[in-house]
Amino acid sequence: MNDEDVFLEQDVDLNYLTHLRQHAQKTRLHLQGLDPSPLQPFYTESPASYWTSAEKSAFFHALSIHSRLRPDLIAECVKTKNAVDICAYIDMLEDGARIEGSGVNRSEMEAAMEVSDKWIELEEEKATAIIGHERKWEAEAAKIARDREIKVKKPPKAKKGEAKSAEERKRERVEFRLWRKEQHRQWNKEDIMRSMGVAHLKVIDNLLREEEETQAATATSRQNTVEPPPVPSDEEMIDPVLRSNPMPTPGLSTSTPPVEPVSSAIPSPLSPASRRRLQKRLYMRRKRAEATGRTELLSVEGSTVVQRGKPGRKSKPRKKRKTEEGDAVVDDDQEDDEEEEEDARHSHIGGKTRHYKIKGLLESTDMDAETLDKNGLGLFHLSALFKLMRMYNLLHNVGPDVSTEISADAVQFLHAHVVRYVTELIRRAIVSREQERDMKAHTKVWRFNSEQVLSATIDHAMQLAGTTSIGTKESIIEGVFERLDVLSAEVASDADVSGEEEDDQSAEDDALAGAKDQEIVAPTFNLHQGMYVPLIRLPGSSKEDYGYQRTSFEPEEPLLPLTTDEEALAAELLQEEELDVQDGIVAEKDENRLWGEYSRRSNRAAAAVARDDEQDGNELRLKAPGLDGPVKSQVYVIDSDTE
Repeated sequence: MNDEDVFLEQDVDLNYLTHLRQHAQKTRLHLQGLDPSPLQPFYTESPASYWTSAEKSAFFHALSIHSRLRPDLIAECVKTKNAVDICAYIDMLEDGARIEGSGVNRSEMEAAMEVSDKWIELEEEKATAIIGHERKWEAEAAKIARDREIKVKKPPKAKKGEAKSAEERKRERVEFRLWRKEQHRQWNKEDIMRSMGVAHLKVIDNLLREEEETQAATATSRQNTVEPPPVPSDEEMIDPVLRSNPMPTPGLSTSTPPVEPVSSAIPSPLSPASRRRLQKRLYMRRKRAEATGRTELLSVEGSTVVQRGKPGRKSKPRKKRKTEEGDAVVDDDQEDDEEEEEDARHSHIGGKTRHYKIKGLLESTDMDAETLDKNGLGLFHLSALFKLMRMYNLLHNVGPDVSTEISADAVQFLHAHVVRYVTELIRRAIVSREQERDMKAHTKVWRFNSEQVLSATIDHAMQLAGTTSIGTKESIIEGVFERLDVLSAEVASDADVSGEEEDDQSAEDDALAGAKDQEIVAPTFNLHQGMYVPLIRLPGSSKEDYGYQRTSFEPEEPLLPLTTDEEALAAELLQEEELDVQDGIVAEKDENRLWGEYSRRSNRAAAAVARDDEQDGNELRLKAPGLDGPVKSQVYVIDSDTE
């Protein structure tokens, strides 16, 4: 299978697909700072340097990301220039802009192109067919790239006269197998993180919850194993005379208390099926206790300890059966005995469920709770995040046949936003608390006795950050409904019609309310920002003729004039209308160009299909040609003896 076979689908318009891929490639190059029309290289005199087209593209791309006051960050993006070269280049650009004097007119700026509704409908129609095949295309493209990588990494055959020894060939094969095994593990991890459904999110939540319970149990056991401090004996405080006359020892009692018989863990009056079931329950309870580190649950008496409940199936009501005395409630053990006796003939060994299959796949790729937390997947309750995804589907009328999934990159993006907001909030709260302490430290009325940050300080920091109030989950959802002009009753009815939730989603709200705060990791910076002190360029302090420094103390003119010139305003509005008309003409020409390219591709594709059909219809057949007709091949040779 080659690369072109991946995109051969019956309901996909290849002409629009080609147009879409070209547009996506141009956008990707623009975001990366790779301009398809390269700039001209040039020399600079002070300092003497040569700027290539690639360096200039990297410079202007970095200038759009970082401030011109940070030449060190721009130099880090260019890679081949230092901060001095960057400052010299910026000075040259500022000198050129000052010499020119006039800025860019609005008529010279590129207009924002607009297309008609007809073209938008065409794109929506073609894009709908493409969306259904994107996942398969990505999977096939990834498979092709991985096969190529394996083929390149595979040890080549030895050339003639360059044979390798048996040990060397064996070593290469072993290294190749280890590399391929590691790559397959990494590829499986990428496939899982690329698209995570509701089952993946629940498994990850379970792994994180089990890790939290294990850590809590370990901390509790450590506290219980701490020995109490030794209590000093009072023997030294007793009088020596009293210690020399010991008390008479009482006689031994002949009657010993009865020894209580040790109750067995498994009661004897049980049927064989109930005994096996109870043994299995005790075994599973012991394994869970060993996994969580809670060894006090190993005994039957200790099984009454209340544990944190996990989402699962609800218990079914007990059945009733008719007896001579009336209705009697059937016990669970008796009911299980009857069911086991009935199903003993049709025993079936079931396989792993989807939950445990995904869990085994995560364990095979070394995705444990610690790794998930390091990758930014341990902050949110992912099951609750899936509820938001389902709510989005209900609000946008997404069909049930469309699978709802999310990538790990999206979760990490949300994690980065939360970390950034909380970090900024903590910084503002600390600064506000320190300013309050410095302001009130020398007053006699107010005394600073606590170093803790109060809740009022956090509220003040939230106001400084632009957040008035976080609110509850219900208020936030109601606010979303109000912004979307949707009633919550409609969403609730849609949720009831779409079906009931799965069994283990009933306890997600309790888990979300009782969840512990996760450790917030500070955002990471690049190597340059982590090693070097920021280098700030101040143009006003280096050159006096820029006009940044104010030498006059006269009052400045107001930004808006006190009186309005009606004639100038009318002329400006008329100029804006003329410019808008010109932009509309340019947009219409651009849309005609798009239609022309699409039609040209369609005609070219139709001609290619017709040519292929014509070739298929004119295949060479083994039949006797006419005597007068020319023979164009040697497949059939006319016999001269037929006459």
